[in-house]
Amino acid sequence: MIKYKIAFDVFEISLVRVIIFAVSWCLKLLAFWLISRSVRTMNISKLKCYYIAFSQKLHMISLNTVALDVIPYSLRALFQTSSQLSTLTKVLSGVLTSLLVYDFCEIYQIGGQAEIKAFEGESSSG
Repeated sequence: MIKYKIAFDVFEISLVRVIIFAVSWCLKLLAFWLISRSVRTMNISKLKCYYIAFSQKLHMISLNTVALDVIPYSLRALFQTSSQLSTLTKVLSGVLTSLLVYDFCEIYQIGGQAEIKAFEGESSSG
């Protein structure tokens, strides 16, 4: 990658996608707050339900678009010791990688709780 002068960090490659991922995380945190507040008050409006559903869909779309870029470039920025990257770039790469790992762990945990049942269609005996 050094021979062909490929960038060290994901911010040079796909800054727009990283910004969309960060915004989707902000929306996801707001959705967590709305859910916890609604659980405490035992009241939720239809608008909050729509917002929570929309934020989750937007976050999954942004996760899918940025995941393949964040993994190699962020890890390269974190572990490249001879590079002249700024500390801010390394910190932001670490934060992005941590958020991505959290997302994958959340998907694994929620997927592990799913109950899979075999489809039992109606048998036609006649």
